[in-house]
Amino acid sequence: MSEIDKKVEDWLKGPEEKEITPPALPYEEKLVAFIDILGVRDKVKEGGDDAAQVVNIMRQIRTYVETECDPLVKKERLNSLQIGDGFFIVSDTDCINEICKILSMIQWQVLIYSQMLLRGVLTAGKVSVGENSEFFIGPAIIEALELERQNAIFPRIIYENKKIEKYIKKEDFDFKYIVEDQDKIKYLDFVQYNIDNEQLTKEELEKLLAKHEVNKELKERYEKYVCKNKRASQKYGWLISKLAIHGIKII
Repeated sequence: MSEIDKKVEDWLKGPEEKEITPPALPYEEKLVAFIDILGVRDKVKEGGDDAAQVVNIMRQIRTYVETECDPLVKKERLNSLQIGDGFFIVSDTDCINEICKILSMIQWQVLIYSQMLLRGVLTAGKVSVGENSEFFIGPAIIEALELERQNAIFPRIIYENKKIEKYIKKEDFDFKYIVEDQDKIKYLDFVQYNIDNEQLTKEELEKLLAKHEVNKELKERYEKYVCKNKRASQKYGWLISKLAIHGIKII
């Protein structure tokens, strides 16, 4: 066999296969939030072949998320990732007060300025974040998805206190807008937080909802679903009942 033939044969065999151990990617203990925008499917159906409305809504919501998260992102204390119509937010555990405020602000902006509802979960646990937030992986990510689908149900961000309290001290937590719902599940009371944060009177809140047609949208959506889709109508009914506590009559 000529020297050229040997080189060709070696080239065809390719490089020697060796088992390469991937670099370790350790889990870290983090706060993990997942929020999911409700009603996107209906918007897609209503839009038919025109995707512009849905695209604009998702751009708006991404702006809310990025704007609220930006201060902690700049400090390298937080990462976020959009997946479809949902968002993951992962932060250091000692950012618990900031995360609760961020989530409450995002939920408020989605309601007021985009007339959409969202639900989600805030928990804590082990997670690994890829370079440039290209992926989030870990037990806490899976748990957040499962909790959101199984327990959030209504347009509320549930607060998984048993998980979170493993990583933070109670004396370090001063966000006072955690309430217990009728089903004993705790959630972030984003309505009360923003009423207090913006110092809104009942009349000012009423004007704000009317100005952005939030009350109109809630009423129309509730009445649309109440006879043909009980699960959907209950989501709108839940928020309508929470606004009623503040003296805002929708239906």
